[in-house]
Amino acid sequence: MPFLALTLLRLLNSSRTPAEWRNGPLSNALLALAAALFVFLCLHELWDLVAGSGG
Repeated sequence: MPFLALTLLRLLNSSRTPAEWRNGPLSNALLALAAALFVFLCLHELWDLVAGSGG
């Protein structure tokens, strides 16, 4: 999911994409929020694993 969100952010905001197909501010914000959420959850799980409370 984070890979998809980051890929869509990159592709749908590039200059090679026609202007009418590009993301608007709301789509960009939601995709960035989704990517940030998954990064946070990943780091949280890694922290729990390293700290030894992974159960």
